[in-house]
Amino acid sequence: MTMTPEQDSYLREQKMAVLATGRKDGSPQISTINYAFDGTDIAISVTSDRAKWVNAVRQPRVSMLVLDGHKQLNLLRDRRSGHGRPCTPRTNEAHSCLDGLRGR
Repeated sequence: MTMTPEQDSYLREQKMAVLATGRKDGSPQISTINYAFDGTDIAISVTSDRAKWVNAVRQPRVSMLVLDGHKQLNLLRDRRSGHGRPCTPRTNEAHSCLDGLRGR
């Protein structure tokens, strides 16, 4: 995932995020999580008996929101392809990120 130095620094400084996965019926499952970022990978705190794990295994497209109360960084990732990219909440950039994950 390619990020700006500012985005990289922001992810390293924060420790909590919101992870969104999809339930079997299509409704969202949203969980507050702890995470760590090493500059390449994001490791999240999860066990295999949790809904977020089951949902992500079944439907590997997830979204993670990292916010500090003043700024936010949205991360979209398709676990099947291993591709992810940061999406900042500016104009149509977030829509462009989603379209990229959808293959448009």
